[in-house]
Amino acid sequence: MARTSRKKGGSRYRRFNLSLPKRLYNIVMGLTMWDERSANKLIKRILEEKLYNSTIAELEAYFRDIDREEEEEQENGEVKEEEEEQVEEEWEEEEEEE
Repeated sequence: MARTSRKKGGSRYRRFNLSLPKRLYNIVMGLTMWDERSANKLIKRILEEKLYNSTIAELEAYFRDIDREEEEEQENGEVKEEEEEQVEEEWEEEEEEE
């Protein structure tokens, strides 16, 4: 008997992990009556539907928004550090005056 040729490229689907905020997790799990298998199917369907119905431009806009948010967080972190340093200097000046 001849063996059939093996398909190259591995499995058809790839697996990845997804982290959800607790609030969203509780909503999804509540909808599926705390069944993880049903929750995974629901999340998969939602993602597939969103990706199939989105254009490339819309998806790129999501990535741009994420990059902007990260930049703003970094800038805000730097500004907060500067403000904290100014407050500490003012406290030190007040202590020296007393």
